[in-house]
Amino acid sequence: MKRFDVNNDGNLTGEYPLFFGKALGLFDTANEPYPEIEKLDDDQQALFWKANDISLIKDAVDMEELDPETLNLVIENLAFQMSGDSFANGLISDLFSPILSNNAATSLISYWSFTEAVHAKAYARIVSEAFKDTNVLLERIKSSEKMLSRLEGISEVFKQHHEMLNNFSEAAYERDPSYFRKTTLQTMAALVSLEGIMFLGSFASTFAVCESTQKLQGVDGLVGLIFADEAVSHRNNGLTILRILRDKEKYPEWEETIPLMKEILDATVKQECEWADHLFTVCKPLVGFNAEVLKDYTYYVSKVVYDNIGIPFDFKKVDRDPFSAWMKKHTNADLTQIAQQESEGANYLTSTSVDDTAEIEEFDF
Repeated sequence: MKRFDVNNDGNLTGEYPLFFGKALGLFDTANEPYPEIEKLDDDQQALFWKANDISLIKDAVDMEELDPETLNLVIENLAFQMSGDSFANGLISDLFSPILSNNAATSLISYWSFTEAVHAKAYARIVSEAFKDTNVLLERIKSSEKMLSRLEGISEVFKQHHEMLNNFSEAAYERDPSYFRKTTLQTMAALVSLEGIMFLGSFASTFAVCESTQKLQGVDGLVGLIFADEAVSHRNNGLTILRILRDKEKYPEWEETIPLMKEILDATVKQECEWADHLFTVCKPLVGFNAEVLKDYTYYVSKVVYDNIGIPFDFKKVDRDPFSAWMKKHTNADLTQIAQQESEGANYLTSTSVDDTAEIEEFDF
């Protein structure tokens, strides 16, 4: 597919599909069919921050003062967060840029990918500035089979997407559009499960340590900024794209792909529950923070994802954030307001769908 075509006539036809349309043309916002995408892009850019915005000088001292059990929890948790964002860094653009055909979505995906690079840089900074021996954490990542296996299922979905990209051409798409559309739906579901389920348990773990010890305030601040990006902005980017493909572009493969997307989400939830058991096998629980509470948090954030794309949720129903008593003060943003803004952005879709559950729910912070 050509990357730019000045003769793209979407301004006349009103057709700028998110994926698999004509080559990108002039950046036309006047005729953009999905204003909710533009709003999501504006909102995510409003959260802009840099990896060096918060000092970590005191955190280096705090790390030395933590008791061994708590330090082990910090290392185990930050190790996964670093590996997860190193995994995500650059991945989002790689996955979707070759098939994008909507300029607003291109801008959204580009900035989304950029923020993952900021996250990876922030974790690298934590490792280099807050730890006396940086290799303690780096080698923990390399040697932990449980940690690396946490990403295997999603990695396999992304691998299948890359195989699809290798086979992609306009002619190939015309021969078998269902293959390309189904693969894209599964990949977006996997990305949402990474951003909206898997990462969030690790954030909660970091906040729990900071709340319990009243230390590591620099780490707490940086992870709070990352949380604001992932839990609200990135999660809702993916959910909104999926709902556009379902409700506006009306992908005919949606219904037959639901079991495949559910399989991806279910695997992530199960993996996170297994991780909770693992975490408190190798680490000492904190007051109010243990494997069962962390599982409840996983169920809570997961149900939001399932409900907003109409996929049955077959796990324990948890209606309230089990960490709501202290979570908000660790997130560095008024996420209730941001989530409401994202929800309003999603409301552009409700006029084309009779599914009342399509409105993106807020987290209860």
